[in-house]
Amino acid sequence: MQQKIKKHFKDIGVLADVKYIDPTYMVRACRANASDAILCTVLGQNAVHGAFAGFSGITSGICNTHYAFLPITEVITTPKHVNPNSRMWHRCLTSTGQPDFH
Repeated sequence: MQQKIKKHFKDIGVLADVKYIDPTYMVRACRANASDAILCTVLGQNAVHGAFAGFSGITSGICNTHYAFLPITEVITTPKHVNPNSRMWHRCLTSTGQPDFH
């Protein structure tokens, strides 16, 4: 995309300096807060407990506000959808500082 934009401006005779920042990098570059650290710790500990219990093909996660072992096959079978009007999505935008393009 960056090259096409540069070519377009070159073709019309306009000097343009185009910078492309991958939005996925911006999401990953966001600093973790204390809640993120606690959640990651608990999920990691639960994954270790599952492995020590002899489970395989599982991941640890939250289901209906409870920590649970979830079969990986079930987790990946259904595409995930985010409602751009939901309160949770707006909380995500606020905490990460992302713009609301909706």
